[in-house]
Amino acid sequence: MNKWTTAGRDNHDQVEKEAYLGLLKEELERQAGEGEKLVYRNMVRNNGVVRESVSVLREGSDIAPVVYLDSCYDQHVSKGVTAAESAQQILHYQSCSECVRRSADAFFGEYEDAGKNIAMRLINCGRNRELLEEVPHRMVEDMAILYYYTVFSDAEGSGAILIRNADLSRWKISEEDFFKDAESNASRLLPPVIRSVSQMLGLPDQEEDLYVLTNTRGVYGSSCLFYPGMFSRILDRFQTDCYILPSSVHEVLILPVDGECDPKALSLIVREINRTEVSEEDYLSDSVYLLSRQGLTCI
Repeated sequence: MNKWTTAGRDNHDQVEKEAYLGLLKEELERQAGEGEKLVYRNMVRNNGVVRESVSVLREGSDIAPVVYLDSCYDQHVSKGVTAAESAQQILHYQSCSECVRRSADAFFGEYEDAGKNIAMRLINCGRNRELLEEVPHRMVEDMAILYYYTVFSDAEGSGAILIRNADLSRWKISEEDFFKDAESNASRLLPPVIRSVSQMLGLPDQEEDLYVLTNTRGVYGSSCLFYPGMFSRILDRFQTDCYILPSSVHEVLILPVDGECDPKALSLIVREINRTEVSEEDYLSDSVYLLSRQGLTCI
């Protein structure tokens, strides 16, 4: 496919997406009940990606779950979900509003309550420099660990609030103590999972060299790499040094070192996959890392 054909397809897809989102907004207006207010916002996400969101506020409430409209379009493309069905689902999320309010009240309360629901996320440093100035974080090579307050998490979705420097000041807790608590809580809230690629794809078990590390939800699971004891757990399991390939913010790949893999070739593969298969928002890094008993290093 030449670049002109590709450009034409992308324009067509964008027109289809805009048309679908227009229908979705019409359906939301039609289906919204009395006293429900639709609030649209452009939200800055990971790597500076801007996404349009909608919240449905009820009378007397200023807190509600946020739904990203392009996620609805993705469901339409992959599963044929209509605009009317998406609108119905979004309005149904209001059932989470009371849970969100209770969790938000805890977040703005004492650290003793809020600290139990702090989890971790791993992002790219270079693409989030402005954000890193506002939030507590730890740098690891060309990546950074951020911290989020988990508002709710169930079969229908999850919600989180980014922890900012002002929150630590309000809670009167040091960064060192905060980081320690967050690491411990993350393992409990989002347990790590290591599976072979075949297992992840639902294929029969077979001897493999490539494994996936993520969490039980498969969302922002790359941070599992920095859970307490994870380095030792990986090295003990494979009994050798391992290459860590940043598949996306949601998972990393583990490749035991066998002497046959060329790190430069691996870097080219990671870079190519990032350019062709990984969305801008999910991008983590082009680097390849070596995990050994001495720690994690970029190679």
